[in-house]
Parts: sequence; C-alpha cells; structure tokens
Amino acid sequence: MYYVGIDISKRSFTVSILDDAGEMVKSPFTFPVNQKGLAKLLDILKGISEDKDKIYVGMEATGSLWENIYSFLEEKGYTLFLINPHQSRKFHELARRKAKADKVDSVVIAGLLRSGETIRSYVPENDVQALRELVRLRHSLQKTRKNYQRRALSLLEVVFPEYLQLVKNPFGEVSCMILTRYPTAFHMREAKTSHLVKICRRIKGNNFSGELAYRLIEATKNSIYSGKACRIRGESIRILLEEIKSLKEKIERIDKQIDDILSSKEPPSPEEHLLEIPGVGPKTVATFIGEVGDVARFKHAKELIGFIGFHPTISESGKEKNQHPKMSKRGSPTLRAVLY
Repeated sequence: MYYVGIDISKRSFTVSILDDAGEMVKSPFTFPVNQKGLAKLLDILKGISEDKDKIYVGMEATGSLWENIYSFLEEKGYTLFLINPHQSRKFHELARRKAKADKVDSVVIAGLLRSGETIRSYVPENDVQALRELVRLRHSLQKTRKNYQRRALSLLEVVFPEYLQLVKNPFGEVSCMILTRYPTAFHMREAKTSHLVKICRRIKGNNFSGELAYRLIEATKNSIYSGKACRIRGESIRILLEEIKSLKEKIERIDKQIDDILSSKEPPSPEEHLLEIPGVGPKTVATFIGEVGDVARFKHAKELIGFIGFHPTISESGKEKNQHPKMSKRGSPTLRAVLY
C-alpha cells in the first residue's frame, strides 16, 4: 500500500508518499493549484502504482481548499480520506514533530493514513452542499439586514420618533416608500396628505389611510427633533432603506432556490419528513439538511445531538453545581439560529 498525504494552501499543495514500512517513496514535492499541478499529481500517482486500490490519499478538511483536488481525484477513482484537522494535529503531537511546515504536514497526513486510525470527515453530496451554501448565505444576509434595521430605527428615534408611534411596521413596503421621500420630521413638514395617499396607492392591498397621512403630518408640528444634521441623517436613512430592500430581495431569491432544491428531491429524503411536524417550515428543513447532511452517518441520536450542540453545558466543581446551565455553543451557528 501507498499512503499519500496532501497539504493544501491557497496557491499550492504539497504531497508526501509513504509505503507500508513508513519509508518515504519520494521527497515531498509542491505543485500549483491549477490544471497543470493536478496533471502532475496524477502522473506521480500513476507512477507509483497503476492499481488505484493500493493508494490511499488523505487531505485535511480545512475551509473549502480541499474540495477541488478531492473532486478531481474522486473522479479518477482513488480512495480518499478527508481528515479533521484536529485529528491530524493530535497525530502530529504524538509523532513529536515540532516543526510546522507544509512538507511536514503532508508527511503527518500520510503517516496518519498508514496508522489505520484515520476517521473520515463527512463529504456532503451536491444537493446538500448547495443547501449548505444557500442557508449560510441566507443566515449572513439576515443578520446584516437586521443590523441595518436596528441602525435605521436608532436614527428614526432621533429624527422622527413620532413616526414610530404611529406606524407599526416602519419597514413595510409603503412605509419605506414614504420614508425614502420624507425621512425626517423636517422633511415630512413639506408633505401634503394627498402626496402621501398618492404614494400609498401604488401598492395594492395596503391599509394606509388618508387619516394616518394627516396624523403623520400633524405630528411633525410638535416633533421633538432638533433638526441637527437633518440633510445627512435623512440621506443615511434613505441609504439604509435601500440596503434593507436589496437584502430582502436577495433573501427572497435564495428562498426560491431552496424551495426548488427541496421540491426536486425524488423520492424525498427522510429528513424532509420534518415538514410534517407542525411549525417546521422549508427553511428549517433546508438548514437541517444543509448543516447535518445524511443523518444515517450517526450511530445514535446522542451523536446527532452532540453534533448539533443541542444540549446544555454542564459546569460542576466539587460541591458547586450550575443550577441554570446554558445551551452549548458547539455545532453550526446557522442551525442553532433556526432551532432555538
């Protein structure tokens, strides 16, 4: 058998090869991460053995740098091991290799393969990877959108606090159109009831009345806003509303792609039966599938719970016990956000 360890960086990857006796077959070599580099790697693998079953190839699951090389070798029919970096670090410590360099790392990975102690990391299928990308991006955009909403609300509390007392949802479609035109109490003083009603009529089905328009304009007469930095603060609100609207549209595009992936699964995966649970919607299911993948890879429910981090942390010392433990921070923050 031959054990091939690959250490991957952004621009290059280093390869070390050991035989059954643990001897170096060739000195470690480094190739660029491009088609030429992959072709040279393939030539070397063919050179040590034409029998692909006699070659084990391992690499660390560091970020997403491994993905293209892994897919290339998988397509060529090699036996691959995606290794958790924590495991290779522990093996590194046991091997007492103090140096930290790409050549050493690739040798450590090859040695770990040879030891037979390698635990393969999960490699998601195409649809699972697609859902993972979508739900993580959605989570990030949601956080950014909420942050912009908080900033907009903070500004409105200063430049038009009365508006927030009269309008329940300041980020509704009609409200955003009004605030874009009249972002502060000073701007609203220039408005007429007919102007506001005309803006509202562009959106069908809204319940914005002429009476509310009148009350908004009247509220500006007794507004406590001092008028300080009126023009700049008004422009800031406009920009924030533009960003909030843009993010909302992007999230809707992501939701459409998620729905398309979930509806295209035939036959449905076991995880999709989660939709039958009251209160569980497509976004929760998509996040679960994207972050967890195939639940069959867990031997027990406890393993799945531990992977998700869906358990309280226990902190005890002697007679002291934590009577109010908090939920664990382990696992995917994206998944935790939709579960609790």
